[in-house]
Amino acid sequence: MGAPTSAPVQAAPQTRDAAFIKAMQALGITFTSQERAIAAARAICNDLAQGYTKPKFVTAIQNTNPGLTNADAFDFLSLSTAYYCPQYQ
Repeated sequence: MGAPTSAPVQAAPQTRDAAFIKAMQALGITFTSQERAIAAARAICNDLAQGYTKPKFVTAIQNTNPGLTNADAFDFLSLSTAYYCPQYQ
């Protein structure tokens, strides 16, 4: 199962955040803090703007969240870009 390809990018930040969390939950991606998950997603966008590659992110996501599978890490990355920086999809 992959991440959705469309997201409310133009929505108000709170609406976008809630939709992002709901999408993570729908994919079965667990997290200890919604705020940290949202902050991590937004940080991915900043780092992509600096030239980081997607495979590097997947490795970093798994290193900081050892419970995530490779598929979950890719889904988190896909959701992050879909909801917060679609220019990097």
